[in-house]
Amino acid sequence: MFVLWREREAELRSFFQKRDGKNGRMLMIAMTAVFIDALFWLNKKKVGQLQDIEAAAARLKHKPVNIEERLRFILIKPESYHSFTQLRALMNELEKLTARSKAMGEL
Repeated sequence: MFVLWREREAELRSFFQKRDGKNGRMLMIAMTAVFIDALFWLNKKKVGQLQDIEAAAARLKHKPVNIEERLRFILIKPESYHSFTQLRALMNELEKLTARSKAMGEL
């Protein structure tokens, strides 16, 4: 998942550098789905329904700080540059959480 993110992050960055968030919207939605999958898999949970996914993410044991508000922000306006920077930060935090969980023997 993190390899996929790194491959697509450059493409997303290119959209936003050109101020073309509208055309990057679908890729942002796809990469947000990748983030959600990785977050739930880290917690050994299945992604249930997407309705109220922010609250479900907030109930997880291993999660980035303020996940509910940050995820809601991204889902409301995925074509925004600020959503891209937020998703990039969340992916970085999730990668660190994953490494920590592996080191602690929780994965």
